[in-house]
Amino acid sequence: EVEFVSAAGDSKNGSWKGVFITGSEASEIRNASISGAENGIAVENSSATILFSKFANTSSRGVYAKNSKVSISGCLFEKNDGAAVHTDSYSDMNINDVKFDGNKVALYNAQLAITNVQSSSFENNSYAVLAPGRPQAAGPEPPLRPHQGRVRFRRPGRGAGGLGRPLDRQGGP
Repeated sequence: EVEFVSAAGDSKNGSWKGVFITGSEASEIRNASISGAENGIAVENSSATILFSKFANTSSRGVYAKNSKVSISGCLFEKNDGAAVHTDSYSDMNINDVKFDGNKVALYNAQLAITNVQSSSFENNSYAVLAPGRPQAAGPEPPLRPHQGRVRFRRPGRGAGGLGRPLDRQGGP
């Protein structure tokens, strides 16, 4: 495991900027522990795969993506002061087998962003999912208007590409 922390002796949340990924080459982060950063990992105009890593005590975001394609699997996000994961404009985020525990916001999905979540747990977060710009409705989801973001939750099983079946708001198939 590789540990990323502040060089400051008595570090606090946000005491260092974090890891930034940009450019056309794909990146992979595996078995990392990132704590005390402003943003654990920020991916802009790039692509990244993040595997079996831990993000804790960030002041802004655990993982942030803008205009990027990011895949997160087998990770833990805990006690992050802002959003554990923030999918921003023109990003495509895939989250699988991730635990969100004790964060202020577990998942923030901005307009113009798409996030797919499968086999993940949300516990003790102030907010599990924030998706501004999405209409709130008690019945079936209204159709997406152009330029809106989307969050899709799936459970394991058969479905498109073996990714599982989408869940409706009541948790049924």
